[in-house]
Amino acid sequence: MRALSSAHPDAVLLLRSLQKGFVRALALAPPVHASVGRPLSAFLVLERWRDNPLAEHLQEHHPLLADERVDVPDDIYKGRPEAAPTLVPMPEHWAADAPGDDTLALLNTMALALDAARLQSRRRLVDQMLCAVVFSAATPARIALHWKHLGFQISPEDGKDKLFRYQDARVMQRVWPLLDEAQRRRWLGPVTAWWSLSQPWGPWAGAEAFATTEAAAGGAAEATEWFVADRPALPHVSTPDSSDEALHRLLRLDQWRAAHTATTGNRLWLSMASRKISTRHQPDGETMTRLLRQGAELGLTQESDLCEFVDASWPAHRPGDPVVQRDWSAPRDAALLQQALASMHATGARTGEAGGDPPAGFASSLYAAAQAQPPHPFTPRKG
Repeated sequence: MRALSSAHPDAVLLLRSLQKGFVRALALAPPVHASVGRPLSAFLVLERWRDNPLAEHLQEHHPLLADERVDVPDDIYKGRPEAAPTLVPMPEHWAADAPGDDTLALLNTMALALDAARLQSRRRLVDQMLCAVVFSAATPARIALHWKHLGFQISPEDGKDKLFRYQDARVMQRVWPLLDEAQRRRWLGPVTAWWSLSQPWGPWAGAEAFATTEAAAGGAAEATEWFVADRPALPHVSTPDSSDEALHRLLRLDQWRAAHTATTGNRLWLSMASRKISTRHQPDGETMTRLLRQGAELGLTQESDLCEFVDASWPAHRPGDPVVQRDWSAPRDAALLQQALASMHATGARTGEAGGDPPAGFASSLYAAAQAQPPHPFTPRKG
């Protein structure tokens, strides 16, 4: 086998780009790598080992690499390590210009894995088994230990311990642009660069959302690219707090909410696609981000309430109609919003009481508030 002929051309291009990125990283690697006795290496990051076609392929065709895998030793996966995120080291010369047959076989596996990953990313809401490829001079055990701490976060919303899906590219790409350099260094820890496939964040065409094959999607999706998170250079004055406590409290409230609404946004676009709302009449990525943030700031923490808020803010449009976003600062809508939120708060407070009312959703509360308001005064048309 002397060529990567069985994978989609886009996947081969992704692999070539990854190899070139690793070669550049090797050339720029600071002398510290030599001092710790380990060169810069690349590692596959898998969502989990169990029920993962890529893991099964590695086990069958590349057993030596599979045996070197390191699972994240998080307590939540105690007794079932195969359910944890997993690191698989790449061989030393995987990015060489003239790889041997064994390495070429692995590269073919990589190209096929990237092909599957790019299709999974386009489906948006399905499991993505190949999460990323990371570069680091640390041992995989050291990286996995860092991720054990990263995956345990204290929510800035309620102060409770929560599982944080750092390995999920959809989560990372929603929050990474909002982090400052100190937070980025804490997130990456011993990792120098984190490469994940770019995740769609924008209107979703029905032809793509409900296609059963890539050909059936009609070529609606753009070519997948890499999203690269590089570790910032060391600050000149001070280094960020790298204690476990600082890592457990990595995110601010707005960042936490952004990380946890990636799925919500895509479910909303899927719902719009199912209602045959064209991409021109769906909110773009920036608008969706703003609406989700606005809903969260209003205290709508349940996904169902957030979805209903976005739907109310962005009514479905027929083809040819102008796209008009609801203005919640307008007097009538502002009053409706406040009444709806007050009603939700009141029923929520009574939920814990014996025989209390079930919590009211945003849509039903908004409808009740609209029904209680007097109708608009009729203004006769002049002329």
